[in-house]
Amino acid sequence: MRNSVPFYIQNRLSGYVKYYARELIYDIARKHRVKGRIETRPVPHMSLYGGSETYRMKDVIQGVVDVGKRYRLVPFTIRGFDYFDKASKVIFIRVDPSDDLVRLRKDLYERLRLISKPSTWDKRDGFNFHITIAFKDIDEKFDRIWDDIKLHSNEIQQHLFRITILGTHNKIMYEYDLILQKLLNRNQALSPKWRDKTVNEFRKLIGINEDFPAKVKSLSKAIKHTFLKKSIFFIGDTHFDHTNIIRYCKRPFSCIGDMNRQLVKNWNQTVDEQDTVYHLGDWAFGSAHRPAVYWTKRVHGHITPIIGGHDSRRYDIGYKDSVHLNSGKYKFLLIHDPADKPADWDGWIIHGHVHNNNMRKYPFINGREKTINVSADLINYCPVSLSTLLALEIDSIIRMDTIDSSPERL
Repeated sequence: MRNSVPFYIQNRLSGYVKYYARELIYDIARKHRVKGRIETRPVPHMSLYGGSETYRMKDVIQGVVDVGKRYRLVPFTIRGFDYFDKASKVIFIRVDPSDDLVRLRKDLYERLRLISKPSTWDKRDGFNFHITIAFKDIDEKFDRIWDDIKLHSNEIQQHLFRITILGTHNKIMYEYDLILQKLLNRNQALSPKWRDKTVNEFRKLIGINEDFPAKVKSLSKAIKHTFLKKSIFFIGDTHFDHTNIIRYCKRPFSCIGDMNRQLVKNWNQTVDEQDTVYHLGDWAFGSAHRPAVYWTKRVHGHITPIIGGHDSRRYDIGYKDSVHLNSGKYKFLLIHDPADKPADWDGWIIHGHVHNNNMRKYPFINGREKTINVSADLINYCPVSLSTLLALEIDSIIRMDTIDSSPERL
């Protein structure tokens, strides 16, 4: 008689979620001196089906491939932490699934239940999408740990890259890459080379190619050459040389060299030497980063730098704490951290600092709060011109998530 084989379908997460789930949880565990068993580097994952058993793993693999072929870009949103109950002591990251993610999981269920026995939670209509993080042996410390964790709740957009097939002892057997539309064996699934291929293809799919997206660049250039001899641009939080920013903010770059080159290329393709660029702080960061003065010599324009939390006056390039800028009926205050806005300011704020880590409050444009977030992560890693902002008729915008989004208007 054939023996059944255990299997489990999940999505291994990376990038910002890996930092969010692994590094933060580990730091909190050390802070509260959690004893007993805790994985110091847990692998964040989202369950999609199982665990279960099958007599034909070949059918499971084919089922995952057949379902995966129907999907490519599958977004979802993470929204802070939650826990199942204090008895289980299992903490997780809340996931707000897109319609595509809901359909993908349902399709997996319908296909795999024919060749295996679904678990109880697989059958539920209200499937709880979540990213598991398990603390153990924290009975008397749970309330304090929970109070600490919930302070770090963020909201950020993600995409499902791969569907992972785990076998005996939760060992990765295969991954179906949704972005590349390819089944990867274990070695390929764990290979940084293949990970880079996935990330680079994802960049193309969402419109971040080697050249700055044509629709934004052409709009900026058309306004510039038609109406102005000189233009004003804004960008913040470039974080040159900062390796971890790629995963913290889910930047679509394979390494810091790739990121540095693309940031400089985007900048110089958009900004001319006679233009003015306001940099909203945080030029570079990291243990071996090169100072802002190094980068100012490699990018075009007359630069007015506003100091950020990671900038140092040791290499002073003329840092300002803030700048007031008027254009027609608009008045703008340029500062690094929007929380530093004066209480009596009633104009618009152009700022950086928050990246894409608090999209609910600080999207690209928040018309109700009159804030414009020019962190590089929201403007396609390229300076955005004042002319482009004015052409958007910002007074009529309630909310606009990124420079590529369709604005929600009054």
